[in-house]
Amino acid sequence: MSILLMISLLELLLLPVCYLSGNNTKTTCAKCDCNKKVINCANHGLNRYPNFSLYKTVRTINFSHNNLEYMPDANLLPDHLLILDLSFNKINRSENYSLSELKTLQQLNLRNNSFHTVLDGRKLPESVIYLDLSVNKINSFGTYPFVNSRKLQVLDLHRNLLSYNRTVFKQHVFNNLQSLTKLNIGQNGYDTTEPVYPDEVFQHLKSLHTLVIDGFSTTSFGKVFSNMKNLQVLSINNLMLPNLGIETITENYFENLSQITALDISLHRYIQINTSGSEVHLKSIESGAIAKLTNLRSLDISFNSMLGFCGLRNITQDLPKTDIKVLKANQIYCPYGFSTILFVDDIKPLKDTNLTKLYLDGNRLEMTEDLAPTYLPKTLRVLSLMGNRLRLEKYKIDGIFTLTGIHSLFLSFQDQTQSQRVHSGWFVCNDFIDTLNCLSDRKSWMLQKQNGGVSAKQRQESYESDEFGLIAETYSSDYVKYVDSKNFPKIRYIQSYPHITAADIKPYQPLATIDNPPPDCTFDPLISFVNAIPPNTKQIFYESSNLGDIIIPFWMSNDILENISLRGNNFQNFQGPVCNVTNVKILDLSENKCLNIFAHFFIGFINLEKLFLQGNLLGDAMKTFEHGELFEKKLKLKMLNISSNRITTLPNNFFAHVPNIKTIDISHNLLTDWNVTISHLWKLNIIDLSYNQITFLSDKAMKKLDKSTSQHMNINMMHNPFECSCDSLSFLLWYKKNRKRMGSYSIITCKNSKRELIYVEDVLLILQKQCNSKVGLLIGAGLFLFVSLGSIFGAIAYRYRIRLRYSFHMFKRQYFGGYEPLHVNQNYAFDAFISYADHDRQFVINRLIELEQKKGKRLCIHHRDFIPGNEIAENIINGIHHSKKTICVITREFLRSTWCNYEFNIARTEGICSRERENIIIVILMEDIPFKEIPIRIMEVIIQETYLSFAECLNDDDTFLDLLATAIEN
Repeated sequence: MSILLMISLLELLLLPVCYLSGNNTKTTCAKCDCNKKVINCANHGLNRYPNFSLYKTVRTINFSHNNLEYMPDANLLPDHLLILDLSFNKINRSENYSLSELKTLQQLNLRNNSFHTVLDGRKLPESVIYLDLSVNKINSFGTYPFVNSRKLQVLDLHRNLLSYNRTVFKQHVFNNLQSLTKLNIGQNGYDTTEPVYPDEVFQHLKSLHTLVIDGFSTTSFGKVFSNMKNLQVLSINNLMLPNLGIETITENYFENLSQITALDISLHRYIQINTSGSEVHLKSIESGAIAKLTNLRSLDISFNSMLGFCGLRNITQDLPKTDIKVLKANQIYCPYGFSTILFVDDIKPLKDTNLTKLYLDGNRLEMTEDLAPTYLPKTLRVLSLMGNRLRLEKYKIDGIFTLTGIHSLFLSFQDQTQSQRVHSGWFVCNDFIDTLNCLSDRKSWMLQKQNGGVSAKQRQESYESDEFGLIAETYSSDYVKYVDSKNFPKIRYIQSYPHITAADIKPYQPLATIDNPPPDCTFDPLISFVNAIPPNTKQIFYESSNLGDIIIPFWMSNDILENISLRGNNFQNFQGPVCNVTNVKILDLSENKCLNIFAHFFIGFINLEKLFLQGNLLGDAMKTFEHGELFEKKLKLKMLNISSNRITTLPNNFFAHVPNIKTIDISHNLLTDWNVTISHLWKLNIIDLSYNQITFLSDKAMKKLDKSTSQHMNINMMHNPFECSCDSLSFLLWYKKNRKRMGSYSIITCKNSKRELIYVEDVLLILQKQCNSKVGLLIGAGLFLFVSLGSIFGAIAYRYRIRLRYSFHMFKRQYFGGYEPLHVNQNYAFDAFISYADHDRQFVINRLIELEQKKGKRLCIHHRDFIPGNEIAENIINGIHHSKKTICVITREFLRSTWCNYEFNIARTEGICSRERENIIIVILMEDIPFKEIPIRIMEVIIQETYLSFAECLNDDDTFLDLLATAIEN
């Protein structure tokens, strides 16, 4: 006893904290996920059951998708368990267990295991109301199948091996199921040879509401079914077995089922039609069969791909005798083959019903007989023609305005094959002859009514003589009638424009004649195309139908629409405007790969609340709307999705006109930063920037997001290639600061310099230290670089100081002093500028002045010709610039004089920069100075050019003056 007490205490101590604390935080219980109410052990690879008996508050345990091979015992489970899921295991043993002690257990799921018999009912508690034993290998109900199942309400046994005979379905097998409301025993009879529905078996199911059962050509529903007054829903599976499959439903097949309100005889999936003939398909329903179901409200005959409109005709003729509300006839043709036609007589009887929903999807329907829509009942609310071959150019308005009841119109997937519903890659349609026979019978019937009668033999001979001609005749005549019908009946005026009627609805003219599309929604019959829709339609879904390259300017015939979906039609241009759509709240133009959109496209959608533009290529077009004019006056817009549009940037005022928007989705684009103003969007709750190319946000972008006036705005930036670097540090810190509104901060990653993904939460502190330690280094490096560059530039400036000073003065003269290149005009004020030291002034005054007196030369001598008040440097530059030559009197004093050296350098610069590298310097060597004492820049002139030696001409003044005058002239 003490050992057991110690074990119990140990197990109690090992309970998860979440259980003891009483909260719902997930933790681990015996390697499973758990909280206070639920233990989830799915997909944990279990081959034995953990002990959860002490988890008193747990109500649901999920053991699905494991490797368990036996049933658990009640002593391993909580006493108050409500739901136990054991599906998708390998359980095939059920002898050593008992769940009868689980007094509160209500749902037991044993789907997809390996049971061969139904569980022993003595081992199940009476509280079970839901039992799923589907998709097993059960071929017998066993000895005590439902002994304790008086409260059982739902029993699912479909896809087992239960043969429909009295050996399996024994007399008292369902005796205790008085509370059963739903029974599914479908897809069991594949091995049945002589099927029956034993009356003595089903007579005990007084509460049964829904029955799913296999159908056979040799069985019928006996009189016991007429006493099952609660039976409302019947689903019959045609297993298409050779000799037993249902090919024709006879007139009396439903004789004892008049109480049925919903009948499903659909196939639920395409089965390959092969040429062996081994599979038996439903091809017809005799006239009067459906009429027996006087309370019928819903009928589904879908996916019987050999039934066709011929099979539909008998059904529609019987429906006025029922209480039909919903008719589903989807894909009652093989997905490949000739197009089909819906004649008036196919649907004419529906006019006398109260049908509210009609589904004719995937029937290769390309056209209808004239005025066929007028025979649809006024009560019709939903019409679905998806997956057919209807085209806009063949869309007739005959009777459209009479469909006053329709509020939802589904026209998606036109000209799209239904191959996605076909499981076989080698799907073959062998219904060519049947299609021709059906068309022949219905065509001949129509002609017989018109021409007074044609015999069946004549119809057959006509068919055999020209199989293809019949189709060509039918299609051509019908199409000609459509093309030639120019005057449509004036049935209903278009709202708001009483002068526009159905007669104004004409084929749209190409825009080649229209220079400018209409800027507003003023109707113009020359360019406004009217799209005719039923007058009270609120929803239109016309998706993935390749409607054209452009959405042209058009008017909806009625301003009632609230929801329009044109998703996936490959429009290249959204031109518009689309008008008479003031009540539309939802517009879906996504997945069109559209390249361009006009600013006036949405002007008619003044009450638009949700707009879907994702999956287009509008990134470049959106850059052009700098003032947000695309959404001008869209004051009620609440949700905008422009994801997957290759958007690289958006204008600053892109959202200027949508103040009430709540959700903006710009995910899956190419944004690298955020530059859009949103401070005025005070209702904005979500902005999705995930899956872009943002490495980090700039300071400006972060400020724009911080300025948002919305108090509850959440920003999703998941799955962007964030960088872990000093450049992105401020952004990562901002992200952390705003983690409550950003969400998922703990799993945000960034890439380091090695392109490795690292969690931001882990790297942020390290990054801060690294970047802060680099600040001093960066400042020092910056200062060093500044000093180094300053020194270099200083040295360069000093080296070329003369040229820089000269260039500065020339610049002043050029732009402020009327500068003109003098060497071009040869208009110099002086013949020579005299450069000399003050020590040599007497030589200039006494000797060089004779150049003016004897040779007529004009000399610029600084002590005489410089302009008082000007800077010396400016006087020197002006004097040299306005002199044809510069004479340098070289003495030792000249070499020592700063201004003399300056004048020499200015003269060299003048010759190089202003006179195309002309030498304008004349050197006079006054003394015998060793060349090594002369600066190299003066030696270059002496060596390259001729110079005068005054010592050689000391006693011959005339010769000296002549040589000097000649040098000036040359």
